[in-house]
Amino acid sequence: MLDVNHESLSIGFAPSNLSNYLNPGFELPAEFKKLSVLAASNQMGFELELEGDIDSIISLDFTKPAFLGVHQPIVEIDVVDNQRRAHSIEQIKRTMALAAIIKADYFTNHLQTVDHWDGIAARRSQIETSLDAFDKLWAHHSRSGYNFPMLIENLEYPKYPATINEIMEIVEYLHLKVPIPSGIVLDIGHLWRSRELIKLAPEEQSTGDESFTDYLEATLAAVGSNIKVFHITGCRDEHTHLMPEFDNASVVFNTETQPESDYDFRAIGSLIFRFAAEQSESPYLVNEAFGYPYKEVIRINHNINDTFRIHQ
Repeated sequence: MLDVNHESLSIGFAPSNLSNYLNPGFELPAEFKKLSVLAASNQMGFELELEGDIDSIISLDFTKPAFLGVHQPIVEIDVVDNQRRAHSIEQIKRTMALAAIIKADYFTNHLQTVDHWDGIAARRSQIETSLDAFDKLWAHHSRSGYNFPMLIENLEYPKYPATINEIMEIVEYLHLKVPIPSGIVLDIGHLWRSRELIKLAPEEQSTGDESFTDYLEATLAAVGSNIKVFHITGCRDEHTHLMPEFDNASVVFNTETQPESDYDFRAIGSLIFRFAAEQSESPYLVNEAFGYPYKEVIRINHNINDTFRIHQ
């Protein structure tokens, strides 16, 4: 079970050692304790995203933020590729060990990390390979006596899962086959971008012509309480990890929003907060904007909280 505040939606950010140059004084993993104080003092959590070899073990002696997630590594990870598969699984296991050391509240998994545009037949084979790798990871979790839930994130097509139907396939797989605590990380930007990317694969079925807000609302209704974490960002064109920003009247992005875009963050935020208020266990909310100082992400998170909480 996730340890959550049933009264409100806990919000956080996604610190990474790839952002060390933007955050002097909060470099990871060396300044993990200092970063945890920053998060806790702002009543926020974070989802740790470390890449490469983890040379230093993070101490248990730190201030616990509102929540603490760990994201599997992405760089040079590919469980579909035969030559990189074994190494990739071992790197993910190392990060799982870190999650256990710091008593993480959850662990985020990508079933795939590389786009393989090989057609629908090859994609189905790649999906089976990815699920086989995840079988090895949850079995390792079980043998190791870990407690954190393993959560599977939806991804941008052609990675899997990319659509409502594919996310529901994962929900069924988790319920029928995976005996450890598990669930879904719903990445809003990935869900939005996948609808355009699928158009590049004529053999795939369209996800429909309804607005993205309607599509998101249908996704929330279908996946329901299986959603344990939301990833939110600003989105424009092919960019899905921008910062959502606020002015006095409406939500805008840090660059000019294209008029044809149907990524309406104000509507999205309202849907997410309303959905969270209806859950017996509130999901966590992670602002996964990359390329920004943590203090700026925290400022925007306060604005998100202030804007959407008062409308619930």
